[in-house]
Amino acid sequence: MNQTFLVGIFFNSLVSMSVAVVAFLFTIFLFRRWNRLDITRRAYTWFWFFTMLVWIMVAIRYFFISIGYAGLGIYIGDIAIEGAIFFTGPPLLYYLSLRLFKQKWVASILSILSTILAFIALYFVLLPEGISEIRITDFSADVSINFVSLGIFASQIILIIGLILYDIWTYLFRRETNNINDSLYQFLYSIPLLIYVGLGAIDQSKIIIDWPLVVFRILYASSFLFAYLIILEEDLQNEQYFLESNTTI
Repeated sequence: MNQTFLVGIFFNSLVSMSVAVVAFLFTIFLFRRWNRLDITRRAYTWFWFFTMLVWIMVAIRYFFISIGYAGLGIYIGDIAIEGAIFFTGPPLLYYLSLRLFKQKWVASILSILSTILAFIALYFVLLPEGISEIRITDFSADVSINFVSLGIFASQIILIIGLILYDIWTYLFRRETNNINDSLYQFLYSIPLLIYVGLGAIDQSKIIIDWPLVVFRILYASSFLFAYLIILEEDLQNEQYFLESNTTI
């Protein structure tokens, strides 16, 4: 047991915990509306649930590293974190494909395929040298995954970003004027996803380390807050429409 207290790593754990708290509150906010959500938005909720798990585990991992712990628990935590990252793919692909193609069978196929790929990626992570040794700097203590798992992750990220951009393009150039409010909120739902997935792709590539990583990870909270504000505003608009409809009856 190394008794050295790593101040920069501890600060990173505090930043990660702040993101985890925001993610936790946002997930609770979504699940409290579960009965009011359609199947598409429930998939959206499950995506944010898995991201919440990622950040809770990242914060705990960084805390233990900051106080000098370097035992088996860190390795197990790394496996769990990577697994949670891989399994954000199925609900997100289900949500995007259902929104874009309006066919449950298409969404189910893509989600099942993503799940299979997630298990394959996790399998390669579990192999010897599936995860690199921890690279500790003043503010970061991250690992890199093997090329096979990274390739699977990257391929899904490319597909997901492509679907998100297509969703945005659909709103900008093909939106229906008779349903402009619903189209607007569907468009806004995609913006925090694009922000989060883009940040996650850069983070997983490990091209940013040390103190810039701390600043970079603060941006994650913006995607949760943005999504929260969008859903809150949509609820307020729906309630206002309901009240106005009852007034006119």
